[in-house]
Amino acid sequence: MYNKRKSLLIIILALIIAILPFGTISAQSNIIYETSTVQTITSGATLENIIRFTDNGWLNINVLRIDLTNPYIKVDTLTNKNSVKKLTSTLTLARDWGAVAAINGSVFSSLGQGNGYSDGPVVQSGKIMNAWYEFNRYNDVMASFSLDKQNNVIFNYLKPEITLIAPNGKTTAVMQYNYPSRYDYTDFTILDRKWDVNSVGASQKYPDIVEMVVDNGKVVEIRQSMPPVTIPENGYVVITREKGGKFLTENFKVGDSVAMSIKTNPDWESLQMSVSGSSILVKDGKIPSKFSFDTPSISARHPRTLIGSSKDGKQLIFVTVDGRQTSSIGLTQLESAQLMLELGAYNAMNLDGGGSTTMVARTPGTNSIKTVNSPSDGSVRAVANAIGVFSIAPPSELAGLIIDTEDINVFVNTSRKLTVRGYDRYFNPISVDPEKVVWSVTGINGTFKNGTFYPTTVGEGKITAKVGNISASIDISSLSSPVKIELSKKSIKLPVGSTATFSIVGKNKNGYSAIIDPADVKWSLSGNFGKFENGVFT
Repeated sequence: MYNKRKSLLIIILALIIAILPFGTISAQSNIIYETSTVQTITSGATLENIIRFTDNGWLNINVLRIDLTNPYIKVDTLTNKNSVKKLTSTLTLARDWGAVAAINGSVFSSLGQGNGYSDGPVVQSGKIMNAWYEFNRYNDVMASFSLDKQNNVIFNYLKPEITLIAPNGKTTAVMQYNYPSRYDYTDFTILDRKWDVNSVGASQKYPDIVEMVVDNGKVVEIRQSMPPVTIPENGYVVITREKGGKFLTENFKVGDSVAMSIKTNPDWESLQMSVSGSSILVKDGKIPSKFSFDTPSISARHPRTLIGSSKDGKQLIFVTVDGRQTSSIGLTQLESAQLMLELGAYNAMNLDGGGSTTMVARTPGTNSIKTVNSPSDGSVRAVANAIGVFSIAPPSELAGLIIDTEDINVFVNTSRKLTVRGYDRYFNPISVDPEKVVWSVTGINGTFKNGTFYPTTVGEGKITAKVGNISASIDISSLSSPVKIELSKKSIKLPVGSTATFSIVGKNKNGYSAIIDPADVKWSLSGNFGKFENGVFT
């Protein structure tokens, strides 16, 4: 009866979706139906998935809550390890840096060929990665999210000022630090090894390029109309032309001391991390009367990546809302602000959204990190940076178990493989010796062999795994024998020597279904042109 009611509800909701108009949005959606699940990623970090149906449509919302008072958790910017201009997916960034969870970060511009840059300054692990003086044109438009070295949350507008200082005291404004030139290198650009291995060098388009190579604070070479040069590991290259080239040759010579100053407010040297975003959505518990970064295309309903903090500043709230899909229609900026208030944010802002919207997190009890939302492009997009969550807890003893299985329904006299994962007191994964796991079942009869359960009676049961005095349980339904089975493939075409894997689902006389392990199936083949082995045809 329960399953019939659930099916009826789904049908009713599907009919509602079919007649709902898409596009126009009310200021506040009414929630018709909602489910929520929460899991612990690590000590101090939980992930909640909210499936919500409103009078505007479905929403898939993921909420990552970070306890900044937890001593075993750290939040930092993630950029490509080889070059800040290399666009990289949030999933890859998290895996490369060893984060347990992450969301995509800055709005960015593409340079083509997999390269690009964030539209604003970035600080990672206390180091400024890039700064763009031109960003000051966006005064109070594109905000930044930062954490200082005491874990205080800051939402504001970083405004870089970059200055090159000659030994004679003369100075010039630098427009870009680890950014491409906006003015055909007639301005001043500084690149270091965080940007690339080599400098720009002269070209057919820019034959008069002047590059001053600085290593350990001293000029080692001034190059005019020459090919690219290797950027020093402990230095940088100043790139300019025309009047800028004259300034360099008149005020610097080889051996001179040279200084570069980058100033921001707040001072970037006091920050642990920082990424730029767009609009402030919530300020001191209130939604602004007008969003700073607001155009019709931006205000429309889109996938969203949002970040906020609680009133006491002790909790960070990372949020993704999927969009451009029937299963999740996305949010406007106003709806995004309303959601962040609902979730407990006292301050909040927009990060890059649309096809960039991505949240990744590890599966509890494992180090396997995966995408937890549904990106609108159908796959994760390469982005300029991300914000990662790290566990820095020390190794600890086994504190809990998780039982994994493909399907909690199983047909009587077939089998169901079970896997046990362990975690320590900080919810970090810990290996479990399968031979030390003691299995038992109540409610139904069955046997266990090497982590596989073989039910011998029909009914509802509970399987328990125990290691020492630590245990975990899952519910299991043993169904009557199937009267129908279906293969995952109706037909196949394969080159000789290649393989195809089949999965099987069965259904019993009462209409209940379960996945069937290929090892429980007798396979046969008409014609002597291949072979079956555990559901794999060669």
